[in-house]
Amino acid sequence: MKKIMANSLKVIPAVLLLMVAFFAGCAEDPSPVLWDDPTYKGGAAPVISAIIPADSAFAVVDEITITGTNFLPDTTQTSVYFNNKKVQITALSATSITVISPNIVSDSIMIRVVTQNSVEMSNKVQYKLLEGFGPYFAFKEKEDKPTSMTFNKNGDLYVSMIVNGVGAGVKRVYNDNGELKIADYAPKGAETNWSGLKFGRDGILYGSKKLRGIWQINAGVAPTNAPWVQTAGNVSDFDFDQNGQIWAAGIGANVYNIDPATKVVTNTAFQMEVISVRVFGDKLLLGGKKDGKQVVYEFTINGKALTNGRVLFDVTAFEATFTVSAITVASDGTIYIGGNGADPIIQLTPAGTASYLFAGRLIPTALAFGWAPGSKYMLYTKEGTPQTIYRVFVGKTTAPFYGLGN
Repeated sequence: MKKIMANSLKVIPAVLLLMVAFFAGCAEDPSPVLWDDPTYKGGAAPVISAIIPADSAFAVVDEITITGTNFLPDTTQTSVYFNNKKVQITALSATSITVISPNIVSDSIMIRVVTQNSVEMSNKVQYKLLEGFGPYFAFKEKEDKPTSMTFNKNGDLYVSMIVNGVGAGVKRVYNDNGELKIADYAPKGAETNWSGLKFGRDGILYGSKKLRGIWQINAGVAPTNAPWVQTAGNVSDFDFDQNGQIWAAGIGANVYNIDPATKVVTNTAFQMEVISVRVFGDKLLLGGKKDGKQVVYEFTINGKALTNGRVLFDVTAFEATFTVSAITVASDGTIYIGGNGADPIIQLTPAGTASYLFAGRLIPTALAFGWAPGSKYMLYTKEGTPQTIYRVFVGKTTAPFYGLGN
């Protein structure tokens, strides 16, 4: 027993020495690390020297390029902030960063760049973002549904409405001292809703409803059951040409020319499921389904005749599941095609180049277009709750609506 205790007493001092050495080592100051060193500045801080476009851009739709120095050409190591919002980088180098402008509308946004190897952020640059995309008018009730729309020459918007699945006539959306308001324009007649609306040179609103004919829609008056002019087949949409003639088409075997002065209808045999009609110069554009494909079809207008018919754009070849709901044209000849795609609007340049309008940034779907004369914002309606008309800045004005006399 005494021998065991003696051996134990020999071990204890050794253990104590090891423990003292261990804790003494822990008490020593560790080797300095960079993030704990207040004098460490890391790599050179990024510097913003210029922003393009200068001073301001349009939120959501514009890309903005930041030039400067000390950027790291890796999106995991360089970030851009508009105020406190980190934005999407689309291109990056050591001296240039391109970003998609965020959905912030303000005249006092601070832009800054942060890199991973510097504890200092860049200089701050004040910037302005204007509304590039957003709601133009939201309907109050979830059951409200706009089906077609058009503007008069004064900039008032006229919208065909369905409420609770039933046609509710035409509403007028107008500007009252900077606030958009809605009012009844014409009550419902026999129609469920209007599939096409346009103003004529006489100041009268005309409508189609996928039946045989064109109707006149007068303020405060329920449209008659009989059309103003009857056609041999149904009419989904129509437009006026430079001579004041109406061109109309639907799901049938003809395109119709209507002389408003005489009400004489001239038929051009043509098989297509037409959804949308637009006139641009001497061209008649038809959007819809032909020979099993979604297309934009083009004719040349020659008096009351149509010549040089051709498929201008094969929508199905561009996106197999896209269904055309509406077409419209800008003053420079760019055609916009609205439909059910995740990217709801396809743009086709006069040179024939097709792309999505602001890919990944617009809310689907585009069911109908509206475009006020002189405005650089195009409107479209979408499916969903609540029903909303959106406006998107395209930076160009509409092609003439000849029924307005422009």
